Amino acid sequence: MSRFGRCTVKIAKALAIALLCGTSVCRVPVSTSAPAFPVGKIDLGPGVIQSIRTTPDGKRVIVVVNTSNTSVIDVIDTRRPEAPHLDGHVDIETGAFDVDQALVQAALSPDGRRVLLATTSRAIGPDKAVMTFLDTADSKNPAVLWKREIQTLGAQVALSNDASAYAATVRVDDSKGGADFRTLITSVAEPGRSIALDHLGPGALSLSDEAGFLAHYDGYSLTAIDIRETNPVSYVSAPASGAKHACDAARDDGLIVASEGSTTGRVELLGMGSSQLSPVSAFRSPLGNSAICVALNRNDSGRDIIFSDNGGMIVRMDLRDPRHPAKDGYWRARGSFTSAVAAGMLFDEAGPSVLQISKLEWADRAPVDWRKLDAVYTQAMQRPVGVERGSTIDAFETAGIFNAISARITGVTRQRAALILRYYSTLVGGGGTQSSTIQSEVAKAALRRSRKLDPTARAQGVASPS
Repeated sequence: MSRFGRCTVKIAKALAIALLCGTSVCRVPVSTSAPAFPVGKIDLGPGVIQSIRTTPDGKRVIVVVNTSNTSVIDVIDTRRPEAPHLDGHVDIETGAFDVDQALVQAALSPDGRRVLLATTSRAIGPDKAVMTFLDTADSKNPAVLWKREIQTLGAQVALSNDASAYAATVRVDDSKGGADFRTLITSVAEPGRSIALDHLGPGALSLSDEAGFLAHYDGYSLTAIDIRETNPVSYVSAPASGAKHACDAARDDGLIVASEGSTTGRVELLGMGSSQLSPVSAFRSPLGNSAICVALNRNDSGRDIIFSDNGGMIVRMDLRDPRHPAKDGYWRARGSFTSAVAAGMLFDEAGPSVLQISKLEWADRAPVDWRKLDAVYTQAMQRPVGVERGSTIDAFETAGIFNAISARITGVTRQRAALILRYYSTLVGGGGTQSSTIQSEVAKAALRRSRKLDPTARAQGVASPS
């Protein structure tokens, strides 16, 4: 970024997510999922995990664990994911009296040598944050390079994923003695030097991977600002009804990802041109209305975006062709906004302070054991109608029902496979709003496959959905 001494900037996989309407929606192909297979884990002691960040190669992980009055920054060697090793740690005082009272955001440079933290808490103050910059080049002896308190409206701070910069909005006095606002983008290499933007006002902020672009939402419209050059250029979205918010996902080709999020799950890809953010394409989020606006594969130069909901689903969207985005993989896992994905591995929490590492198998590579699915079906048929519906659905999905939709049939007859698929479809379809969007889509696909295998198959033991 020329303003911060960088020549190239990754814009990232998604600068912001917002409510936008008006373009036609293209249908995303439904594919089967695979489970996230646990590989290794490490207990980091007392406390609660606040943040997990990893290098793009998945060989080094930074975990922020909150304890009373302190955040512990753990540096973990994950070159052998089956045996993760704690190399070193450093303690940062937060002033909070409870593990949940301090919020610590973290960013890790792609080489794993720098960590940027933004800490907010009641003890720090309502419009303040403490920024901390760490040197983790020597993983066994991480050290604090500098620490400074900043003013920021609503204690909100946006970090670039590569730990090179941060953004905050401050209140300033105008010439008439009233209140005005200024957004500052500060380089960690020169914390006393900032890019100042005076035209934005209060709002949610998000920086791209290498801080080449800033996303801002003021409650009315979404703005993307190109801050790579001497004179920043703004691109504004058309105003839309409903709430908008920015997120920390990122792309390296200039696209903005915008979504209705908690309303309908509609997602748009927006391009920059002629001072406007213009729709390129649109699709329905595979996570439906429960999607959250966080990319898990931060600092990844690939052409996809991996994100999750709070219900344990992780989705990968292929954005190589922005006009025809496609979902090419999803997995069942604990996935949440604290998770990270790199090199085909999921780094997630498996307890308050336990880091779990899991392998994300591709759907077409994941094994399908039809005998195991048949055993689940047989056991379910022995129960009264509707009993333990939720646990039965989980058992089917754990046994590989998602992958079975397109897998070759072995170990059971085609008629038996048709019954298994139809039973799962009916079981999920009868759940109404209790079934997730992905489950519902998979249930439809399972029904289609069942009809092809045996048009006469009829599900037994559950009521058919109306």
